[in-house]
Amino acid sequence: MPTKTVGGKVSAKGTSIGTATGYRSTRVETGRYIVVFDPPFKDIHGFSATQIYSEEQGSTLDNVVVQSIENGQVQVKTGDSSGHMRDREFTFVAYGEVA
Repeated sequence: MPTKTVGGKVSAKGTSIGTATGYRSTRVETGRYIVVFDPPFKDIHGFSATQIYSEEQGSTLDNVVVQSIENGQVQVKTGDSSGHMRDREFTFVAYGEVA
């Protein structure tokens, strides 16, 4: 089966940063985002995300949690070092089979 990789950067406001294609992103509420793949994957083999913290005092506790992975979309939460959901910029990569 053919595979594809989709990657991108998402702003704290939920919009994509740069010229990435194959997805759109939305901020659902504070610290919660949905990344929708277009076209959708037939099967996602893997998804990884990490928070972008451009200031030197960024904590390794500031993080991204993947809440759900479906073939058409992924939902993630971002938070601060105290565990509270916060709007944060993040980057991601998804890999899987194409339809």
